[in-house]
Amino acid sequence: MNAWIWSTIFHTRDKPLTEIFDYIAAISLVFAQFACCLIRVGYRTNYTRLVNLATLFLLAFFLYHAYYLLFIKMDFGYNMMVNMVVGLLNVICWLVWSVWKFSSGKVYVWRCALSVVLTMMFVALELADFPPIAWTIDAHSLWHFSTIFLPPLWYRFVVDDSNYLLLNPN
Repeated sequence: MNAWIWSTIFHTRDKPLTEIFDYIAAISLVFAQFACCLIRVGYRTNYTRLVNLATLFLLAFFLYHAYYLLFIKMDFGYNMMVNMVVGLLNVICWLVWSVWKFSSGKVYVWRCALSVVLTMMFVALELADFPPIAWTIDAHSLWHFSTIFLPPLWYRFVVDDSNYLLLNPN
């Protein structure tokens, strides 16, 4: 919701500060999603401390990144590179986990895999950045429009996974 709110504010009031907050909110979503993946993959394993350290590192790096954008330099290229690297690690982690869990009989994880694949497909719109069609619809607007349909799919996966964990405590 934070990412959507700041995106809305930025797209209604395009100012340097709203742009920075839009970027920080967007990348906070990418970092949080990756942290959730690490926590879910490491849940009920012997790697809890490693997962906790990795999550703490992600939080520290996110805070540094936000500080850098806010107070040192608003560097669009650097921000995009960080987004792409963390996003790609996130995608790989979720897809590997989904295949692993699907092959072990957890059929509901198809929603996770599909939402991750669709997100990657839609990211192509963000990277394509073609000029507006009829001065109205550009790649960025199509990116925002396409992401409307992802939260219900992801939410259904989270509910199913949570129910699975509740019903299978070991």
